[in-house]
Order: sequence, then structure tokens, then C-alpha cells
Amino acid sequence: MIVHPPATCLIRARPTKRILLPCYPDPSRKGACSMAQTSAFCLAQQSIHHARSLSETLPNARGVALAAANAWGREAKLAASAERRRATRTITTEDEAIAAEFRAEDDAEAALNTAR
Repeated sequence: MIVHPPATCLIRARPTKRILLPCYPDPSRKGACSMAQTSAFCLAQQSIHHARSLSETLPNARGVALAAANAWGREAKLAASAERRRATRTITTEDEAIAAEFRAEDDAEAALNTAR
């Protein structure tokens, strides 16, 4: 089974022209694109296509498989950076929640001290 590189939200048709595809958010993952692939999946597909390019005897098929492997490699880099962004965004929101909890405790303590 041949799996083609996934379509992303922003595709470069030419170096100067950008094409935006509709990207509908996945309700189960806040802010995540439903079309997004994990970097592990992309790297697995890259290795499959790279192995296929080495085993092909026809030069045209070898070139197609190599192009697909390169596309999956680029997609893996994009997916890894998106995963890093999501991880830091999650850490930031957790830090903000902890800071808000400390502020609430300080406000409650200050209100208790002014009531005395």
C-alpha cells in the first residue's frame, strides 16, 4: 500500500505562491489540526519510501520513491516543530494556572488580614 505525503494547511505550489487548504480543527485536541500527522508516523513513512527507492529497479520509480521519502522527511520536521509548540503551550497554560492559584491564595490571605 502506498501512502502519499499528507496535505498540510499551507502548501507551497511554487516558491512565491501559497495555497491555503481548509483545515478543520479536531474537537478532541484543543487547537490541533485534524490533518496533522505525528513526527513518528512521518519518519516511518520516510524510511519505507527510502527503502523502496533503494529496492526499485526502474529509474523513474526510484525517483518517485525518493521524492516521496524527501517529502515525508520535510513533513516530519514540520510535525516535530508543531509538537514542540503544542508542548510548550501546554506547559505555559499549566504555569499560568499555578500562578493564578498562588494569586488567589495571596488575595484570600490579604482579605483575611484586612478583615481582622
